[in-house]
Amino acid sequence: MEYLTAVRDFVNKLMREMGWNEEQSSELEIALYEVLMNVIEHSYKMVPDREVNISLEFTPKEIAIDVEDLGQPFDSTKISVPSDADSARNKAMIGKYLIKAFTDRIEYKNSAKGGNVLRIVKIKRS
Repeated sequence: MEYLTAVRDFVNKLMREMGWNEEQSSELEIALYEVLMNVIEHSYKMVPDREVNISLEFTPKEIAIDVEDLGQPFDSTKISVPSDADSARNKAMIGKYLIKAFTDRIEYKNSAKGGNVLRIVKIKRS
């Protein structure tokens, strides 16, 4: 958890340097924070010093962030994501809602290493 702020700051700074506006940078920063917290809380059950790999792909119009953990693979089709803020009543559901609301695309796959990879994609708005 000690590196969460550094990762968020790096992504925000990179986006700002690439000309993304503050609103979009903040949205992706929040979504990334929620993804990382889900890994820490649910995949790693708050056990410290577990590996999380983060990779970025970006173009002037799009940024994609892959978050890979080595936790137990899960069936992403069994995870419900609230469609609006009103239905996101508890803490876990609010995080999922924010990820969905602040990104343009979410992709999940099992990792070749035996864990999970979640890709969040943000498309630049003019």
